[in-house]
Amino acid sequence: MSPFFISGFSDTLDWRPLYFQETSVAHSACSLCGVVSRNVVRLPCDHTLCSECHEESQRRGSTCPLDEASFADNNIVRLDFSEGYILERTVACGNAPNGCDFIGQASRLVDHYKQCMFHVVLCPRCQSSVLRTELVGHCKDGCSSASTTPVPIPYYLNVNYDNLEITSSERKRETLKISQDLSRLQTRLNQWPEEVRALEKNTNKELKDATLKISDHLSDLHTSVEQCREDAREATRNTKEQLEAQSSRLSEKLVRIETQGFAAANKELKVAIEDTMETHIQKLREQSEEHMNTTKSVSDYVRRYCGPKKLHWYFKGWEDFKKSALDGESKQTYSPFLYICGYNICLGIQLKQKEGQTVLGLFMCIRPGVNDSTLEWPFSKSYTLGVIHPKDKAKRKIDDVDASKYSDQAVPFRCQNKAVILALE
Repeated sequence: MSPFFISGFSDTLDWRPLYFQETSVAHSACSLCGVVSRNVVRLPCDHTLCSECHEESQRRGSTCPLDEASFADNNIVRLDFSEGYILERTVACGNAPNGCDFIGQASRLVDHYKQCMFHVVLCPRCQSSVLRTELVGHCKDGCSSASTTPVPIPYYLNVNYDNLEITSSERKRETLKISQDLSRLQTRLNQWPEEVRALEKNTNKELKDATLKISDHLSDLHTSVEQCREDAREATRNTKEQLEAQSSRLSEKLVRIETQGFAAANKELKVAIEDTMETHIQKLREQSEEHMNTTKSVSDYVRRYCGPKKLHWYFKGWEDFKKSALDGESKQTYSPFLYICGYNICLGIQLKQKEGQTVLGLFMCIRPGVNDSTLEWPFSKSYTLGVIHPKDKAKRKIDDVDASKYSDQAVPFRCQNKAVILALE
């Protein structure tokens, strides 16, 4: 087996012939100079070059010096070996041709050389290669002793080099493909955060635009409702004024007719006119009530379905409230009521002493409202209830509540002015 030279691994072993017993080292050697270096490059043509040969090949046109195949920085595979890589490989003694049977790690080779018994020297008389340990006897015998005969280096691996070369080429191609795939994956991974940030930015913008549009629509709807109310009031005022004017004119005519001596006829005519006026006034009242009811329905619809979805209560006076509870009292307080999804809702806070501890109770209270006849009962919606600390986010507590679990108590009793209370402790 041919020896290999190494470079950049060890001051004591660099550029010494080493008889490696593992074929993996041969695959790491430069295909051009045969030196095993710490930094090598695998070309697309499956040849391996050390860093020196690769740099020189780049300067001479970026083509492989063995087959003239071109290469670039984006289609080569760089392999870096650690300093201890060679020291852990198995080698035979350099005196193996002289009969030494040492095989061990390269890190032990220098110590072995110091005590190896198979070093060869030249006989000064006959210039034959003789083991140093046998040189005296060789000379004493008149140089008649046989000189050393090179002994084949023991190699205990039965290697099929044809299959090994094919397997090596396949491994190189697979390694190059894996490296290219990893490079593409890394590029894709680098792009993902940018895509996610762009998507998040676009989503936030679309959400903001949609919110502004909804707000504008609600504002327009509210303006339309107010305009409808004002139109109804104006129509009622105009009709009333017209009726009063007509009534005044008719009264004047009746007076003139009575003055002219047609009292009997005027009386019948007056009755007929009054009946007609009463009929028109009644119709106008009905139309006015219909306009007002329609306006109220639209207003209730806007308040129920276009109203707020959240109730934020900024509670003030916490320190005094807490002090009263710590003195032994059970304290409760409530937020103002607000219609949320049609329900008349407020928030409540309770502090009480329980088994030597102060317990904070949070609850939502539903009181009878104007929309109760059109709402779903029992109240079984899911909602979020919690406390947000103004400075310390770690102290906030937010939980989801499924009201369907409390459906047996989720109907307000208007006659008793009671409320539904769904609590969280």
